[in-house]
Amino acid sequence: MYRKVLRDNINIKKNKGLYRYYFENSRPVGCFPKASYDTYGEAIVWCSNDYLNMSHNNKVIDASINGCKKYGVGSGGTRNISGNTSSVMNVERAISKFHGKSDALIFNSGYSANSGSLCSLGKAFNDSIFFSDKDNHASLIDGIRRSGREKKIFNHNDICHLESLLKEQPLERKKIIVFESIYSMDGSTAPIPRIVDLAKRYNAFTYVDEIHAVGLYGKGGRGLCNMYNCEKDVDVIQAGFGKAFGTSGGYIASDKEVIDSIRLCAEPFIFTTSTSPVIAEATLESIKQIESFDEQRRKMKFNVRYMKSALIKNGFTVMNDEETHIIPVFVGDPFLCRQISNDLLNNFKHYVQPINFPTVPKWSERLRITPTYKHSRSMIDKLVLEMIQVFKNNNVKLN
Repeated sequence: MYRKVLRDNINIKKNKGLYRYYFENSRPVGCFPKASYDTYGEAIVWCSNDYLNMSHNNKVIDASINGCKKYGVGSGGTRNISGNTSSVMNVERAISKFHGKSDALIFNSGYSANSGSLCSLGKAFNDSIFFSDKDNHASLIDGIRRSGREKKIFNHNDICHLESLLKEQPLERKKIIVFESIYSMDGSTAPIPRIVDLAKRYNAFTYVDEIHAVGLYGKGGRGLCNMYNCEKDVDVIQAGFGKAFGTSGGYIASDKEVIDSIRLCAEPFIFTTSTSPVIAEATLESIKQIESFDEQRRKMKFNVRYMKSALIKNGFTVMNDEETHIIPVFVGDPFLCRQISNDLLNNFKHYVQPINFPTVPKWSERLRITPTYKHSRSMIDKLVLEMIQVFKNNNVKLN
């Protein structure tokens, strides 16, 4: 009986085009941006979050090996029991300095950082209310929900709507504005200076997710808050190590009172085995290395501009006009989106991620492309030409 219910639910998802497929692959060092797929062979990956290929950086790899030899593989437990290692503490000191904050806190993932931190803040601020961007990530939504506090949703990047909602609340009520600096499914950027200005005028606390911006924008890759000179004015900066830093884990950076409050209350932090010293040592080295990657960031941004131009010139619908590294190409049908992705991989050895509901709204299904500095112009030209062929073969009209 129970398994029948589960099978029926799985079949419903398949019939609606919502079933998620996970392709087994390996990423040998030195092959980026290619990966090896057991079924499909070697393919060029166009949707990796390892934006600067720091996971293959020799100094980062050496740091992880040395950390393993010196401290072993595991941390020994949760941080309040036996796992508060010096390796982890050193990463927190480095990342707080990186963002110009007085303290930082590491979680095992970006999701747990958002969920645990926002839940803790909501509970700490009595009678608080959240103001959340409509397109916020599931982890942000989860943290707000778990706090049990009231929330208001403002239209995506709509400053006027946000202000109208803030105006409805007494100035003395505790208000928390939650948003992302770069939204991972459409590549849009938040108007951070204007949100900070509203927060000052309406006595609000600000929490920004910079996970797709850190490493790529701002001085030494410090993110969009840094690029807009807003780091000091944003109360909490959240990001993670699993993308541009090339390791794993999430973090928040803020002042000591905020960090200590979350450290004492966040369940995903308190009750989870702490980060391995292998990962911590690799992350510490990655933080050092990434500041000097200006040339790689420049090359990546050139590739982004080149690819967007080629896609638009050939009639594809690129779903934003900003110069961020995330390029969403509109398809508008879940089955077609999956089919196009499969055809590109099967026939031409390109892996481009299909994005379907509930990650994005229904009928806004898209391919998500993230060119890196390691993709060549010839690779981009080849992808665009073969995308044209695959779209036409699937009767998808180009503009």
